[in-house]
Amino acid sequence: MEKIKKDKIAIINMQSCISHQVFEETKTIDFRLTPLNDILLNQKLYVYSSRKDKAIIGFIRVSRTIYGTIEEIVSETNYNNQDDLEKTIEQFGDQKIYGLELYDVTEFDRYLTLDMLRDINNSFFMKDYIKYINSQNRLYKVITDWDEAFSLDGSLCKNPDQTEARILGRGKRKR
Repeated sequence: MEKIKKDKIAIINMQSCISHQVFEETKTIDFRLTPLNDILLNQKLYVYSSRKDKAIIGFIRVSRTIYGTIEEIVSETNYNNQDDLEKTIEQFGDQKIYGLELYDVTEFDRYLTLDMLRDINNSFFMKDYIKYINSQNRLYKVITDWDEAFSLDGSLCKNPDQTEARILGRGKRKR
């Protein structure tokens, strides 16, 4: 399987209510009409939480994509979040969809907000399902440094305010 090139990162767009369920680990399958490109399987995908948060709030990995009806996906994965399934059935009915099986779900201690992202690259918009940021874009370094500093994986920085200012300051254009 081909890996995503090291000179790019991927950001996946999720509605805020869904992203919070993912990071609370009550939602382990993300149901979509569009498949995930196979090169993104098992790769770190940064999560942009749209609507309420308007921020990159953490990252996930997808182990596999399952195509089928909700019933077929549930049967194959043993997914049992009844509240989520009821909403998903209301939304998609009997049509065939894609279920993204999630793992390595890691929320950031501090969110990287849309305003912060636009201070670095004022043309940043997150309307797509997946957005790629290449290493030439200043956002690449900001997002990867943010991940290193603010991932809730036991390696948090000692002075968050100072670290945030340093990361954001390095990403801004020189005037």
